[in-house]
Amino acid sequence: MTVGMLDIIRPYFFVGMDLGPGIQSALAALHVDEFESTWDDDGVVIWGVTRIDSDDPSSPFFSPQAGGGALTNPNSSSDDALRWEWHDVAIRFRLTLARRAADALRPGQVSSTDVQNVLSLLGPDTGTVQSDYPNTQFRLELMFELVTVTFPRLIGAKLDSWVLVPDPDHREVKISLPKVLLILTQDSASDTDFDVNVGSFGAETLDDADPAIANLIQMNPPYALVPGEQFGFGFKKAVLDLSESRTPPELLSRFGVGEDWKGIYLPEVRFFVSTQRSAGVAFNFGARELLIGLDPTPGLWGDFNFDVEVLGDQLQVGLRLYGVSGARIDPELVVSDNSAKTDRYRVTVPSTAGPDTENYVLFVDVSSGAAPFVITAVSGEDHPTDVSTLPDSGIFDDAAHSPEDISVLQRMRLFSHDQRVAIRITSRNPAQSRVIVLDVYPDLQTSSSALPPPQPEIPRAQLNPPVEAVRIESQTDEEVVLRLTPANGILTVDGAPVTVTDGVARVPSAADSSHTVNVTWNRAGEVELARYTLSFEFDRPWNGTVGTVIPTGDIDALVATWNALPPTERHLRVDAYASRESGGAQSEHNLTLSGNRSQYLVDQLVARGISAADITVGTWGNQAHPSSDASVEDQLADGQVPNDHSAEADWDEGHNPNYHPERFRVAVASLLRPTEDTETYSGTLTRDPAPPTDTHDDRPEEPAAPQGQHPNWLRHIGGTLRFERDIIPVAGELRLTVDFQTAHEEGLEEFRNDLDVVGPGMEEPDEQDRLPQGDPNPEDGVVEFRLGITYDPSTNTFTETLVAKAGEGDRDGLWSWGTIPAADATGEPDSDGWRDVLGLYFTLAPLLASTASDAANGGEIVPLVIGLAAPIVITALGVVHVLRFTHYGVELNVRHDDDEVHAALLFDVESALWLNLKIGDFIIVTNRPDKPVKVRYKAIGFALDVTPDAPTRFLPVFDSSRGYTIDLADSGSLRVLPALGSALGDIIQVLGARIARTNPLNIEVELGLGVDLGVISVDRFGFRLPVDPLGAPTITSIGVGVNIPE
Repeated sequence: MTVGMLDIIRPYFFVGMDLGPGIQSALAALHVDEFESTWDDDGVVIWGVTRIDSDDPSSPFFSPQAGGGALTNPNSSSDDALRWEWHDVAIRFRLTLARRAADALRPGQVSSTDVQNVLSLLGPDTGTVQSDYPNTQFRLELMFELVTVTFPRLIGAKLDSWVLVPDPDHREVKISLPKVLLILTQDSASDTDFDVNVGSFGAETLDDADPAIANLIQMNPPYALVPGEQFGFGFKKAVLDLSESRTPPELLSRFGVGEDWKGIYLPEVRFFVSTQRSAGVAFNFGARELLIGLDPTPGLWGDFNFDVEVLGDQLQVGLRLYGVSGARIDPELVVSDNSAKTDRYRVTVPSTAGPDTENYVLFVDVSSGAAPFVITAVSGEDHPTDVSTLPDSGIFDDAAHSPEDISVLQRMRLFSHDQRVAIRITSRNPAQSRVIVLDVYPDLQTSSSALPPPQPEIPRAQLNPPVEAVRIESQTDEEVVLRLTPANGILTVDGAPVTVTDGVARVPSAADSSHTVNVTWNRAGEVELARYTLSFEFDRPWNGTVGTVIPTGDIDALVATWNALPPTERHLRVDAYASRESGGAQSEHNLTLSGNRSQYLVDQLVARGISAADITVGTWGNQAHPSSDASVEDQLADGQVPNDHSAEADWDEGHNPNYHPERFRVAVASLLRPTEDTETYSGTLTRDPAPPTDTHDDRPEEPAAPQGQHPNWLRHIGGTLRFERDIIPVAGELRLTVDFQTAHEEGLEEFRNDLDVVGPGMEEPDEQDRLPQGDPNPEDGVVEFRLGITYDPSTNTFTETLVAKAGEGDRDGLWSWGTIPAADATGEPDSDGWRDVLGLYFTLAPLLASTASDAANGGEIVPLVIGLAAPIVITALGVVHVLRFTHYGVELNVRHDDDEVHAALLFDVESALWLNLKIGDFIIVTNRPDKPVKVRYKAIGFALDVTPDAPTRFLPVFDSSRGYTIDLADSGSLRVLPALGSALGDIIQVLGARIARTNPLNIEVELGLGVDLGVISVDRFGFRLPVDPLGAPTITSIGVGVNIPE
């Protein structure tokens, strides 16, 4: 037996039960799965689980299965409709019933004596004491579980820097609705009031619901793009707190408000707009940690910010190919798919000799986009069977395909004449990428090395503006063939008429010429003013009057319109048809039949005063249609018969189930008005001058890439205002990112424009020698600036912060001193004493300072009371050299009030160290120069303190809370006893290395044996070099064991 929710509360409604259309239908959809009950002298409580059970798809409580599911709007397409997902269609309920008599039922109202006796046995009817007398008072609480709404047209997104991009891991955008507590109550008064209220949003149980706190909605993912990807928004969740005695814990801890705080909390609200989908400028503005206080003290908390990201112009890429003779061969663009961001080219190259003398230089020209670019090429691939197949992006990251990074040179050599080349271009703009495929095929009939220097090509003629009605069909170096559509155009060139034959005209067009082209079309036509259709009942001619069925239109109105028009502006046409019946075609029969029908309609028109000479008759039988007659404009016969073709075609040899023969048993009268229209075209036919003859003695200079529309130095600008309760901000920040052109980048650009050495053939050694030295560094020159101002009203203190730092991807920082060798070397690397002292000072200062431990514990800027003795001594001994000193950033902090000023200038620096630990001239431990030990401190520098009644202090400081890193390269970098050869590395291995801040400061290296010595085993031994104060090196922590066999 199934118990419904209405069944439980129905006994508390004596006569009938009507809760209203919304509540009544909702409760009717619920049935009780399980319940428990308890009672005492005051009342009865029933609680349990009720479940949604509706098979009506239009109901908001619809669930396809008992376990929940997704609900879409049945009147919308599945791709665009909202989907309501019920996480749990089970609804918890609690029904509380008071043991009080209902005033709505008095014993005197009951006429039956037996019923009165039963009621008296149930208890008192006064309503003031406990009683089992019939009651109407109850409280029903329904807790609806979380519901999620999916918006299919929105695109899930994520932040990439300051730009919103699609998130492939969260494609759909969902809004999670809170749990809702619905409370239904009814009293026991004589008028029996029934009420429905929302108890709370977001409560977890029936007992902890606070109706004044509403966790409204939550979005996942927190960012979304609209179709087109130029507009988006960010929203995490919304919390409304109107409680006087309770505030969500996250607000208490984060903002310091009290339990009596009332207001709205929005973790993030943001809007994104970009001028183009993958280029232009992207804007975003909004607020984070937004708190709007309503009571007891109105206030505003949060960070309001804006950001503008310059995404660069659209990514434009082209290819150039040069042969041995210096001839340029332009690859042919086969297909360009902007949606897939791919281009496919093909080129046929002369080839009869071997690769030593026959190879090609392929240039990848990135003419616009968001620099820097990363260009990866894979060459030597076989042509696929289906050349339209494009490579998977994984080949550019698969070592098996030997991908080559050509980002610096943007060129590569091709040593095979039958291959596929795949190139991937990406930019700093995450939405910009392009894959180019070039299929190279050999032409075995010619050899590029035997070809004479090619003659200059005559430029192609162009007609502007381009239109389909006048187009260049073909051309030679001296003449252009124009095609006119329609063919009856009247053509003049420079004012002189030109003969047009069947729509084709020949126009002289030599190099460096320009001609004015004019075309005029005089087009006569007709427009339909009225139509009258007569349907015939019989399928054969009769002797006498032919019966009709239902006419369409008004023949008298048509005649009246005819009479109102002057003779030059009217024309009457009658078209008659016949149906295709089963069996033989009976073409002659049906042609005669359609003639009879047209004559009948003509007679009707003549009888109304229209002369037969003014009527044009078309009889089409069942085999023809006016569309087959070039003299009849198609639109004049539209809709006369189904599908605007003959009955024979519509019958389709009896296979068309939708064929209706009666629709072809018609005659149609059309009232037409003649029209005349004139259409003109005016354009210019031009051909550029021919280029001078190229002897290929010197490589021609390539045209410079077009400049972008947006400044190439500006990357990002943004700002933030912080509010804490008051409408006056307490902090502000301005952010700016720029890209400076460095000397390294200038050298690369100069090399790309200086092509006289980069000739076809085998790679020349001096090509690489002319390149600027150093690894590719696409983010070189990118600098981030930040200016912040903070005011603390409690202490009346201002703090200004100015930061300039290299971009995250910049490998050599703002500037660097020295170089790291590109490869391993046996000798001692070049060193500089001043660089050693500077690098070692910044490396050892935090370790030598007596306050280092305090800084590590407190995370504050603390002084470094040290001297230069240790760095100078270490430099003099030559045990450590600084190969490169890199400066990544600088920060100036100034904190001041009415009396004091405290300033700190902090540097983010890194020292690349080459270790040379030795006893005398005998080296114990060293490391590869190309893999130095790198020590980086992110906040070390100098401080200035100005206080009243105290001397001004200027001293070194550092802040360990900013973090530091020690990079020991890899395990193969450190070498033990290098004088004994590389084979010793298999015997003695480096177990670890560290700089130990004990007393004194030591550099320690722990070594171990990698061989089995039999009975005697040496687990480890250590090498220690005291640095501050300087001491003699020693060997320590020897672990020796003896294994005595049994």
